[in-house]
Amino acid sequence: MAKLLPSGNDLKFGDHFSILRPKFFEPGFQYLSHHGNQMIVLQPVKNPDLKFRGQVEYLAGKNQILFFGAPWFDDISQMRANGFTFLDFAFHDPSTDFLQVLKNQEIITNDIKELLSRINRQKKELEKTTQQLRDNQSQLKILSRIAELTINAVIITDAKGYIEWVNDSFVRITGYTLEEVIGKKPGHVLQGEETDLETSKYMSKQISEGKDFVCEILNYHKNGEKYWIKVFGHPILDEDGKVSRFFALEEDITISKKTEQALRDAKEKADASAMAKNIFLTNMSHEIRTPLNAIMGMGQQLTKTNLNEKQLFYLDTMNSAAENLLVIINDILDLSRIEAGKLNLENIHFNPRTLINRCINVMSPKANEKGLYLTANIDDEIAANLIGDPYRLNQMLLNLLSNSLKFTEKGSVSLSLRLMSEKHGVQSLKFEVKDTGIGIEEKFKANLFNKFTQEDESIVRKFGGTGLGLNITKKLVELMGGSIHVESKKNTGSTFSLFIDFPVSEEKEQPVEKGPTLNPEILRGREVLVVEDNLMNRILARIVLQNFGANVSEAESGFKAISLCSRFRYDIIIMDIQMPGMDGYQTTQHIRNGLCRNVPIIALTANALKGEKEKCLAAGMDAYASKPFSENDLIVIVAKLLGITGIDVDHKEEIKLYDLKFLEEVSRGDRTFIKTMIEAFIMVAEEVKSEIPDNFQQGNIPGVEAAAHKLKSNVDTLQVHSLKPLIRQIESEARNGNKNETLGSAIDDFSLIIENVLTQLKGELLAA
Repeated sequence: MAKLLPSGNDLKFGDHFSILRPKFFEPGFQYLSHHGNQMIVLQPVKNPDLKFRGQVEYLAGKNQILFFGAPWFDDISQMRANGFTFLDFAFHDPSTDFLQVLKNQEIITNDIKELLSRINRQKKELEKTTQQLRDNQSQLKILSRIAELTINAVIITDAKGYIEWVNDSFVRITGYTLEEVIGKKPGHVLQGEETDLETSKYMSKQISEGKDFVCEILNYHKNGEKYWIKVFGHPILDEDGKVSRFFALEEDITISKKTEQALRDAKEKADASAMAKNIFLTNMSHEIRTPLNAIMGMGQQLTKTNLNEKQLFYLDTMNSAAENLLVIINDILDLSRIEAGKLNLENIHFNPRTLINRCINVMSPKANEKGLYLTANIDDEIAANLIGDPYRLNQMLLNLLSNSLKFTEKGSVSLSLRLMSEKHGVQSLKFEVKDTGIGIEEKFKANLFNKFTQEDESIVRKFGGTGLGLNITKKLVELMGGSIHVESKKNTGSTFSLFIDFPVSEEKEQPVEKGPTLNPEILRGREVLVVEDNLMNRILARIVLQNFGANVSEAESGFKAISLCSRFRYDIIIMDIQMPGMDGYQTTQHIRNGLCRNVPIIALTANALKGEKEKCLAAGMDAYASKPFSENDLIVIVAKLLGITGIDVDHKEEIKLYDLKFLEEVSRGDRTFIKTMIEAFIMVAEEVKSEIPDNFQQGNIPGVEAAAHKLKSNVDTLQVHSLKPLIRQIESEARNGNKNETLGSAIDDFSLIIENVLTQLKGELLAA
């Protein structure tokens, strides 16, 4: 009560309260004392908005009335406005129950207010979402309009990849309408037996993970026709970042794919053509050089007999024709190697003055024969020694000198060497060949360096030649990083200039070694077996060897050679490479595995293509001679292999079948790394050397291709030059499914060479 009533003891009851129940006008003590069992409701005089509810008890001893009650509030706010809390009331007081009811009502009211507030917020969000939906629908209308107009197919799917919408271009490209594909996955409708399964799985994976993707895949039109598309897939996310749809743009790339395939087919045909060309040139070289070898060899032997003047003239003409034919063959082979990218330039020291003097000496007889002056002029500033390819430089200068002498009837031909500049140890040189010949018309200069080109038919008839010399010269000088230029006018002569840079060498020129003088009895008592299918070449080889005292046996085939080796002992064998039935490689393999395994074997071949020498040595032969051979060269090789003293030549030529320079550069000389790489090569090669022939014998051509491919990169890393073209040939033939003699022959060659390569590499490991 203290919180509600003013303090003081002198105040009377009526000053504080009025009685609302029971109702009467003038309440008094006597009246209230009789209402002990009734509910009394009092109203404070000073606060008429407040009520008290309770009971009274008369205290007779004190003649007082005791009031038991509590304020009666209409709501919680009224209670709080008068400064009360629930703790101000006793728990047994019935007012607390009523107040709790009021409290619950307030909580319910607040919950209703919160619910209404939330409903209002949701209403606003719904209005916002509705507006966004309207905006999205507007954008979708625009996008759908764009999609309808694009030439590419557009597909919209749900989150799982089932089609919801496609544009008209999809219908045009695939042949399927929206009604036919809706609710289906594109792959179920469009893909077929030749569709790449890995690509299809990749697309499904990206869709399931909600990721972008771009790929190319083969599809099928409704009518069964195949077509290629490039697919750009993109997920469409909702506000929570979850995939709600997928958008795919499909570009028809069938034409470009067909173009790519056509290019691949053309390349394969070109490669096959290049291989056929190489085989043709190899065979041509053999077929032409074989009789040419006999012609030139017999001519050489004929010069040793007593001949009259007319016979000498005929013989000289024959030898000259043979030499010209050999030049033409070499030109064709050079051109083939250049165009195939298989002509490698040397990088050695040479004396430019010596080289030019030799060119002049070679051409002087022809100049003297025509009554022409042939001169040379060299700048004093030219270094004594340069670094480059003197053999190809010599070939270019001889080509130019030969042309000038050919087309000059009177006057002179000169060769000059000028220093244009020198910088950082490199001299820029100009080689100039000038003549007073027939000259060249201006209109013809544009085609001057083309293959098989001469000014007109009369030139061909009068002067001869193939028209390859200048084309080869141009290609060679460009391989050296230089250029060729011509200045000429009809009937006033021509000037050809080569511009080439050469590094200066600090090494001194080595003295020229003279060839050995051979004793005609040097092979006395030696047993020599000549294995050659061409009768003329067997006769020539027999005459040359017999001239130096050798006893000669002949075998016209590999089978006959093996038979002779099983019955007789020979000091040395001269082996032709290309023979029908069993070639020189196969014959050598049989001989090495038989009783004559230690007999020296000289490879004799008309194939002058680069790499043939290395291939022969790798196959187990001891030396190599190219047809047509000179008498002295052949005898020197034979004497060297027989260990005959008195000839100033090197011992047996040891050629490594691999090159570790690449590994040394990469590892910076780390021998442990190089050893590891060699061991890795040996491990792979030991597997492949049996896999390739075994798969071939079993008819498993894909297995041959796989094994060759496995070894190819290892061959490149160790620079096994003798195997590089062979392993690629095997892989290519097998890829094309060719189980033929060409593949079988290549595998036989591979089996021979790989054994020698492994032997050398194992020796390299032991040496390390």
